[in-house]
Amino acid sequence: MKKGIIIGFVVILMVVAIAVFGYFRVLATEQNKVEGAIAEIFTSLKSNDDNSQKQEVMEQIDNVFNSENSTKSTMDEIGIFDKLNYSIIESKVNFNEANVYLDITNKDMKKILENYLTKALKIAIENAFNEDYSEEQMNEELRNYLKSQIESDEVENITTKITLNMEKRDGKWVIKEECKKDLINAVLPGLADVNNRINESISQNAN
Repeated sequence: MKKGIIIGFVVILMVVAIAVFGYFRVLATEQNKVEGAIAEIFTSLKSNDDNSQKQEVMEQIDNVFNSENSTKSTMDEIGIFDKLNYSIIESKVNFNEANVYLDITNKDMKKILENYLTKALKIAIENAFNEDYSEEQMNEELRNYLKSQIESDEVENITTKITLNMEKRDGKWVIKEECKKDLINAVLPGLADVNNRINESISQNAN
């Protein structure tokens, strides 16, 4: 009798152990998928290909300059994401949702864009009455200037800590809508500040 109880107890323990092992194995698989989705986002941003991830970021840049798509090709050419890096600090995953804690590092875009706008204004003033100075020349000069800013050691790197909330949608892990703005602000640190200052200036001038 006792032997039967012991065997039954051992069987129950084995079933529970297998279930627990399976549970954590599934979670580990989902965690790998979550971190793979994060890696794919940053690969997309750093690639030269046109993709939805980059489009969203470029739209934010165009909003700063109040243009439809004039900055996109320029930003691709100067390698605005060449210095972009990230590190996953921790990821907490269940079957349908995940919280990913990251450090994201890129050049100080606030400094770069402020320098860019100052440079653009200076060039415009210096060549206001120069009929030999074309718009193409100005664009080329500004592109080269922006690229030099990205490469410059005088422009510091900014590291931003963020939490990305993700969900499983149609079998794929995606960032929740409410976190996309945080991601954009992290991959382009300072861009939101420039945007706010420009909007405040426009509002004041309108009044």
